[in-house]
Amino acid sequence: MTEKTLFARDYAVARSLFLHGAATAGAGVEAWPVAGVGPDGGALFTDVARIGPATARRLLLITSGTHGNEGHCGSAVQSDLLLSGLPLLLDPHGGQLPTDFAIVLIHAVNPWGFAHARRQTEANVDLNRNFRDWSITPPDRPVYAELHPSLCPTSIDAASEAEFVAMAGALIEEHGIAWVQARFSEGQWSHSDGHYYGGTGPAPENLQLHRIMSEHLQGVEESLLIDVHTGMGAYGDHILLAGTGRATEEGRWLAHAFPPQRLFAMESDGEAAGGRWPTLDGKMTRAIQQANPAINLHALSIEFGTFNGSSVFMAERRENWAWRCHGAGTAEQRQQAAALLSAMVPDDPLWQARVIAGARATVTDGLRALVGEGSER
Repeated sequence: MTEKTLFARDYAVARSLFLHGAATAGAGVEAWPVAGVGPDGGALFTDVARIGPATARRLLLITSGTHGNEGHCGSAVQSDLLLSGLPLLLDPHGGQLPTDFAIVLIHAVNPWGFAHARRQTEANVDLNRNFRDWSITPPDRPVYAELHPSLCPTSIDAASEAEFVAMAGALIEEHGIAWVQARFSEGQWSHSDGHYYGGTGPAPENLQLHRIMSEHLQGVEESLLIDVHTGMGAYGDHILLAGTGRATEEGRWLAHAFPPQRLFAMESDGEAAGGRWPTLDGKMTRAIQQANPAINLHALSIEFGTFNGSSVFMAERRENWAWRCHGAGTAEQRQQAAALLSAMVPDDPLWQARVIAGARATVTDGLRALVGEGSER
């Protein structure tokens, strides 16, 4: 099966490929339903495939679709592993799972966004800004509040887009590109129709993922969680984002496990790194670690680059406008969502082949770090 076949543009097709892969690999499967329906009126599920014993003490976790429209890439990565990549992954171990080890693939953390080609949930919540400690009041984002009318206009045409680009350029000139990227994307909790909105409490998808994780992490002593994303980095290349500094125990483990030229720490020795990476409140991988303190749980996001950040954000801005001003499922919104999907998951065989190669390499490195290199022959 080619990479192009795996990169389905439709949630139902992607789900079917994943379930077929799970059956081919002999995985146990659970279907966790969620509220809402797909564009075709069909039911939506977060599907979980597990290979290996329920009593495993070491666990490799791979999640897709935390950002819904990026799930089309994560699904392909997971289906490739089930259909083709698993024999290659396990070959150094005699073609068998290492002792006391299991693999769990969680398909479509945000199935509504996956099905409707939106980054967000049906309530416009960005899940990677929602996995936060809700006993603490979310931080204020005064700069975002000031920029919101420009980020979320009531109309879009060539003139208004040129005006926005000029405004953003002036901000970059004054503050630098990293500051602007952070103010646009770090997350906000005040404008429910805006970008990177974190919600008002734990989203249903958030709560359900915690339940899934709790079930599959029972008895686990050490685990690695890889969350698949797109849109950041060079075209077709991949980078690995760790939520901790390199000087921490977790940072040292990740730096030993993965190529250092690909690994970036979003924090530096416990402090916000600044520069390229915004300080995120509500990141999923960090929340899963914090919810399981008794487990030596390593976590990172893998990002597959597409187009330059400004063109991707302009596509996000147009899709947000169509969703707000025309409504979900309208012709205009679907057109803009399809354009954004093409920016996040290019329909390019070369890009897709590079994604599969990068994902296989990363999963192989993660497996080696968890269980060792295998046996000499």
